Amino acid sequence: MALVAGIALPLVLMGAYPGLYEAFLNKFQSFTAGQAVTPSAISSCTGTVTPDASKSNDFTCLLSGSITLANPSNLKAGQTLNFDITQPASAGPDTLTLGSKYYGASGSSTLVLSTANNAEDYLSCRSITTTKIVCSLILNISH
Repeated sequence: MALVAGIALPLVLMGAYPGLYEAFLNKFQSFTAGQAVTPSAISSCTGTVTPDASKSNDFTCLLSGSITLANPSNLKAGQTLNFDITQPASAGPDTLTLGSKYYGASGSSTLVLSTANNAEDYLSCRSITTTKIVCSLILNISH
């Protein structure tokens, strides 16, 4: 069953009206409302972390030690990955080392994160191919 305009319809009927209430993977489309993904919290943000790109495009990480962001599993070419990285309230600063498929402007595999307690940084990456992920880091997000 699918809920359409408050009415439960069998999924078989949904197919009878192609494009009416469906999103397609192979068509150019416009949406009249915002689209979003649910961020996936990295449960243990210390040591080596391997993001599963099939779980989300957005990840949150409250550091509990320096981490190595390993190459993601299940990555698709053209996929965007975003990481909201927060230093702990105390015992930081922690560092971030990138896996071999990540590329940044400086060419360094170790990124220098903000060092203050509770500092929040944002790493945005886009996979050019499944073996080349280009990233940009925004430091110390604040208002």
